[in-house]
Amino acid sequence: MPWYTQKSLRQQDFWELTDYRIYRFSAGELVWILFQCAVIVGGAAYFTYHSVMGLPILLPLGIFWFLEQKKAYTERRCQQLRWQFKEMLLSVAASLQAGSSVENAFKEAGKDMAVLFGDSADIVKELSVLSQALANSIPVERVLSHLAERSSVGEIRDFAQVFVIGKRSGADMGEMIENTVRLISEKVEVAREIKTVMSAKVMEQRVMSLVPFGIMGYIGMTSPGFFGMLYHNLFGMIFMSVCLLIYLGAFWLGRKIVRIEV
Repeated sequence: MPWYTQKSLRQQDFWELTDYRIYRFSAGELVWILFQCAVIVGGAAYFTYHSVMGLPILLPLGIFWFLEQKKAYTERRCQQLRWQFKEMLLSVAASLQAGSSVENAFKEAGKDMAVLFGDSADIVKELSVLSQALANSIPVERVLSHLAERSSVGEIRDFAQVFVIGKRSGADMGEMIENTVRLISEKVEVAREIKTVMSAKVMEQRVMSLVPFGIMGYIGMTSPGFFGMLYHNLFGMIFMSVCLLIYLGAFWLGRKIVRIEV
């Protein structure tokens, strides 16, 4: 029987066994995302066709944006877990240097993370599960491997694999964890620095994505009828549809450029 289905752990709240690969919107987040989808579809229908008849045609845009936001929220949560996991490893390494056992080091890390991030942080909840697993004689490596599977965070997966190999080979766990922590911390810090540097470019990409609509809106208000020949006729519908496809391609390419994986 898997450790997470045992009676002692079934009493835990669902979030303690969260699958971080699947994000579940809160009610407020869902309303906000649906509002964005409505604005995007409605705005695209207005600027492209000047007709509500374009709403059904452009509905896939709303679906695409919803899925993109779900992906973005998922990545953001995994990124937070990644940084929290790095801080947890530093705490574990410090405890090992002070002479604690591996199990006690993880237990102490739970207290440190609660002070650092608050009781609602994902890493605090995961360490709570780990503590209960240890109380039921479930080895740390099984808990870490399960967390790595649920989170799909590269650093957690790498650490879990190294930890399992170290346990099986009888290596010096203290030295092994310290070396692994150093490498993972450096990688996470590099990723954070890149994200900070790229934040300005991401904002520029978002602003530039709105510029075409701003120009069309300004011309439409100052020179009514300027775009009249592009609406309510077959040629105009085809031309504007092609323009929209080009814009969407440029938008997708821009998001790919500013998204750097480490």
